[in-house]
Amino acid sequence: MSDIRVALIEDHYLTRMGLKTAFKGQPDFTLLGEAENGREGLSLLEAQCPDVAIVDIGLPDIDGIELVRQFKASRPENAGSDTKVLMLTMHDSEDAVM
Repeated sequence: MSDIRVALIEDHYLTRMGLKTAFKGQPDFTLLGEAENGREGLSLLEAQCPDVAIVDIGLPDIDGIELVRQFKASRPENAGSDTKVLMLTMHDSEDAVM
């Protein structure tokens, strides 16, 4: 089985570094890259087409939800990559997240 290829898009430095360190310690994961804002994140996703994208909802330029919409819209239906998205948020209110 091949490694799970991960892209990390998070604007908070300490959170990004913590997640990055956690992934480096796991033998079945490959961290393809990281981005600290939505535009860099979109470029990363389009270039790497990871298996999993970890995306912060509250990015400083375009939010994570819009980033994912744009990425999905840019991918042909038969592109051969089905990137799964894990959204991160610091909001603890279901209303804020929804």
